[in-house]
Amino acid sequence: MGELPDGGGSTVRDLWYDPEGRLNAIYAAWACAASGGDPTPVRPASHWRLDGGRWVLVDAGPLLASRPIGEAARLVVAGLDEGARSGTLHVEVDNRRTEVATEVSAIAVAG
Repeated sequence: MGELPDGGGSTVRDLWYDPEGRLNAIYAAWACAASGGDPTPVRPASHWRLDGGRWVLVDAGPLLASRPIGEAARLVVAGLDEGARSGTLHVEVDNRRTEVATEVSAIAVAG
């Protein structure tokens, strides 16, 4: 997922296995200036998948959560800004998003 700058940090907001058994994560990284102030995003919250021992970018985001719900469909919670704790839930089919709800912070899919 890349090298972090000195004085930076990272977070894994969400972690799950997809139906094919591959590990997925919503990952973000930031840098902090030595003089203080707000952190600067280095890598926006984005969807990554572990393929063959290396992390591959699936969606550059910004995302708070993502889950597949069919062959060509998924649920996506997209944040408005890097510090968002909730966002807008969309159903995405063939890369076209339809808004479903606002102020959503997570997705739970049974099955």
